[in-house]
Amino acid sequence: MATFVESELHYYDTWRNCSLDTFHSESMVEDDRVVVNFDKVKTAYLNDLGKSEESASSVDALGKDEDGNIYMVEFKNGDFTETDIRRKAVDSFLIFCDIRHSTIKKAREKLHFILVYNPNRVKLNHAQQRAIGMARLGRQPCSLYGLDKLEGFMFAKAYMMSADDFNSKLVHRITL
Repeated sequence: MATFVESELHYYDTWRNCSLDTFHSESMVEDDRVVVNFDKVKTAYLNDLGKSEESASSVDALGKDEDGNIYMVEFKNGDFTETDIRRKAVDSFLIFCDIRHSTIKKAREKLHFILVYNPNRVKLNHAQQRAIGMARLGRQPCSLYGLDKLEGFMFAKAYMMSADDFNSKLVHRITL
């Protein structure tokens, strides 16, 4: 996989570009800090294996904080299903572990999964809003979209947050 490693800089991008929803012509994050565009990583990884990019799904971005935690971030500006989210999380996790030559145990120690959604386009009922609120307070893992099944198995934490919360609380902490 020398091609991938040698051209790693080609996968750097901004939060703004990684969160771009081309269908609605809008970005969910208006920040130009640099992160890894994981969709591009997936494509290069699969091409190096002689596979088409449709062979796997991927999260949109990857970054880390100053404590060494690594964040896989998926942006959803419209409807989605648990199957979509789970496939993106699992495929991205496997690609990450292979590229980093990491065991599941080692990756799980620092790897976080964040599903960022637009509350104006994704309608949540009261029970779903309550589950997100409880997860935000740290009282329980977010059980929506199967995130609770991923937490502690593949990721140290797996949760979802609104684009506003992500922009105000987290985006400035995650970069390369």
